[in-house]
Amino acid sequence: SQRLIASNVFSVVTTTATVLALTATDIKEAATTRGADTGFDVIVVFCFCAFTVEIFAACIGRRDYPWSFFFWLDSISTVSLIFDVSAVRFVDRCEAAENTAAAPSSFFDGVALRASRTVRIIRLIRILKLYKAALERNQQQEQRKHSRVLPGFLPPEDPDEAAPDNLNDPESRVGKKLSDLTTRKLIMLVLAMLFALPYFEASEQYDAAASSAEYGVDVVNYRWVSYWQSRSAGLPHGDPLLRAAFDQALLLMVYYANPSGDLDACPAGKARCSSDFLSKLLWIGVVGGQHDMAQVPLVNSSIHSTGSWDSTFNDPLFQYGTGRLDPRLMRSLTQPLGSIGGECDCNLVGISLGDEKCPEGLRETEVNTVAPRMFLHDT
Repeated sequence: SQRLIASNVFSVVTTTATVLALTATDIKEAATTRGADTGFDVIVVFCFCAFTVEIFAACIGRRDYPWSFFFWLDSISTVSLIFDVSAVRFVDRCEAAENTAAAPSSFFDGVALRASRTVRIIRLIRILKLYKAALERNQQQEQRKHSRVLPGFLPPEDPDEAAPDNLNDPESRVGKKLSDLTTRKLIMLVLAMLFALPYFEASEQYDAAASSAEYGVDVVNYRWVSYWQSRSAGLPHGDPLLRAAFDQALLLMVYYANPSGDLDACPAGKARCSSDFLSKLLWIGVVGGQHDMAQVPLVNSSIHSTGSWDSTFNDPLFQYGTGRLDPRLMRSLTQPLGSIGGECDCNLVGISLGDEKCPEGLRETEVNTVAPRMFLHDT
C-alpha cells in the first residue's frame, strides 16, 4: 500500500482526479447541456473510485492516518462527490412545481450554497496534501542518495521514523508533528471563516428579499384574477379594461426579461438593457391541464395587436432597453396555452420562450421557478 501511494502513476491519477473534482461540475454547467450529464457522471465516479482507493491504501500503509484529521477531510470530500451525480441530485420537479408558492426558501438556499462552497474548499485542500506527499517522496529520494554514500546505513522502512542526525534530515518527527498541527489549525480557521463570513455581509439580508420576478408574477396573477372574476360576474368575455390591464402586465414582464433581447445591441444612452442580464424568461404556464387560463388566449391580440408591441414596450424614451420580441414568440403568446402543444410533465401547460420546450429539459441549477404567492380568495 505504501508503494502504491508513493508511485508516480498513482500520484498522477489522484492529481488528475483532484483537478476534475474541482472543475468538472463548473465546466458541465457553463459549457454543456443536460445531454452531457452522463459523461460527467462517469468522471465523478472515476474520481470517487480513485479517492476511495487512496483512502484505503493510506489506512493500510500509514499507522497514523486512520481516524486522523486528514482521514476525515478526505472522507468528507470523497463522499460529497456522490451529490455531483445527476441521478442523486434529481429533484422531484412535480412536487417542486406544486410547492413553489410555499414559504420562501432563500435562507435554506443560502445555507446550501455555503455548504457547497465549504465542500469545494475541502476538496481544494487535497492539493495541499498532494504537495506534501511530493515533498516526502523527494526527502526519501535524498535519504536513499545519502545511504549510498554512507556505508552500513539502510533507509528506514517506516517513513515516519526519524533519520540519523548526520544526514541533515529536513524535517524531524517533532517538526513534522508541529507542521501537521499548524496545518490543521489553518484549515479549520479557513473553513470556519468561509462558512461564517456570509452571515456578516449586508447583502445576505437583501438577497432574502422578494425579487423583481416574484413581484412581476404577483402583479400578473392579480390582473388575471381581477379579469376572471369579471367573467364570473356575468360578462361572457370579461371586462375589456381588466383584460387589457392583464395583457399589459404580462407583456411588460415578458419584455423586461426578454428572452430574445439579444436581437439588438443595447442602444447608447440606455441605463440598462435586458441583454445585459444572463437570466431570461424561459417558460410561462399553469399547473393543471384543465386550468381555465389554458383555454383562453394568453394575450388578446384584438386589444393589443402584435404590430404595436415593440413600439409600446420598447419605447426609445425608456431608460431601460427591453429590445424587440421575436415574431415567433408574438404569435405563440396570442394562442391559448392548451392549444399550442405546450403540455409538459407534472401536468404543466404553457409556452416556451426559449430553445427547450419544457422546463424539465434543463438542469435543476439552470432553472428558477417563480409562482404567485399573493393568492386572492380561492383562486
